[in-house]
Amino acid sequence: MPPNSPTPPATASQLYRLQTFDSTLAKHSARLKAIADTLGHNSAVDVAQAALADASAKVSQWQSKIRAFDLEIKGIAEKSATAEKRLYSGIITNPKEMADLQKEIDSHNRHRVKLDDDLAEAQLEAEQAETIRQKAHETLHKIEVTLAESQSSLISERNMLEVERANYTRRRMEAAAEVPPADLTRYEDLRAKKRGIAVALLQNGSCSVCGVEQTSTIAQQVRAGQHLVPCASCGRILAAS
Repeated sequence: MPPNSPTPPATASQLYRLQTFDSTLAKHSARLKAIADTLGHNSAVDVAQAALADASAKVSQWQSKIRAFDLEIKGIAEKSATAEKRLYSGIITNPKEMADLQKEIDSHNRHRVKLDDDLAEAQLEAEQAETIRQKAHETLHKIEVTLAESQSSLISERNMLEVERANYTRRRMEAAAEVPPADLTRYEDLRAKKRGIAVALLQNGSCSVCGVEQTSTIAQQVRAGQHLVPCASCGRILAAS
């Protein structure tokens, strides 16, 4: 091109090619973000972990109660044994004192029966809680195994997409370099206003995006490709299909 000659305007096909790169890059970025969100957080794991933590806490609570009942039963047994030893030792001869000791032994025995019942109930609850805990642990393990498998696949997909994105970014830069700055600015402005679609194809005389049929003059201008022609309805740049 001779020095100081005017820069030829961009063709609609150039901008349409640029748009294909931009659309692909947008899809890659959206997918990469989704993969990053999935790899960084998983609600199913959170729910399973919470269920396991709750079940484990209940097991611990019942185990603590069992230990407390055991200690109390041992204490009652020692008190009862001490009272019986005194009662049957022959040392105490006072009838009232003997009667009081017998009442104490009877009270210990009644308390022991209640504690035995409480202990049996606590042991049953602990077994049931442990069953629930085991199931929660198995559920979490299955989810983690499945997640590990899916994450391996997602990591491979992420790596592939990153390579493709780098390639498309390079090609997009090369394509943008061929477009005059003023036309590139017009294209970028339209992309921002038109949800990423600045260029539409002219198909059967109509805009491929908004569907409005164009006049014969507009259709001829688009096919000639001598300058950028906007859609009469949506204002997107029209490119011949």
